[in-house]
Amino acid sequence: MVISDIITEDIDELKELQPEGWPDITPNMNFYIQSSFCKPIKILSNRRIVGIGAAIFHTNSAWLGHIIVHKDFRNQGIGAFVTKSLLQMTEKARYHTVSLIATDMGEPVYRKLGFQKTNEYHFYKKNSPATGYSASDHIQNGFSYSDQILSLDRLAAGEKRHLLLKGHLPDSKVYIDEGKVKGFYLPGLGDGLIVAQEENAGLELLKLHLNTKSTCVLPEENYAAIEHLRSDGFEYVKQGARMSIGRTLLFQPKMLYSRIAGNVG
Repeated sequence: MVISDIITEDIDELKELQPEGWPDITPNMNFYIQSSFCKPIKILSNRRIVGIGAAIFHTNSAWLGHIIVHKDFRNQGIGAFVTKSLLQMTEKARYHTVSLIATDMGEPVYRKLGFQKTNEYHFYKKNSPATGYSASDHIQNGFSYSDQILSLDRLAAGEKRHLLLKGHLPDSKVYIDEGKVKGFYLPGLGDGLIVAQEENAGLELLKLHLNTKSTCVLPEENYAAIEHLRSDGFEYVKQGARMSIGRTLLFQPKMLYSRIAGNVG
């Protein structure tokens, strides 16, 4: 098997690896190719792409995403090979914490490679999004509060991930109380990131999010958000393991009201 970078010319072939039930993977692949802090790789066998994956590098941590094996080549150790190859990249770049979100199929593979489960993410779904929510007077456009948004995100995630967030700051929403950002919402980033250090701020931003969204993924520890989802008619669908290898991040799961995506938490 040969390892090389994914390039734009690969996009059409990558459609053969699209997992059933997943969102279209091609926008993510294009994002990886175009982003200086991402490294997407492909595994070739007889010039055919049989596996892919990507490493996403923040300032003090890394994530692995879209580790996918072609359905015709599963159970041959390719997923483990992709993961090991990405871990070698993060080790070479001296990243001491690497995280991922595992599917049920992938979790045993990652455990064998040394990953440990740190949290569970719960997936909720409703037949249609809620409507009619009028945003709180505390919610404002957030671009002028960019520094506070990035600081709050660092507090919640335990990661410095400004390169990922900065392109979405112009469209951000913030919950302001006494002149300070108590929570923020980035509607265009993945599933729609919501972070808040106060429950009321998080719930108001979550309500805004649910005006247009019929799904939500968040840590099981955020009891207040989960209670709101259930009261609004959302039903539990499944869970996914958040796993890490290396140093423990100072992640604050109760501050996360809506995750970004499976490739960055």
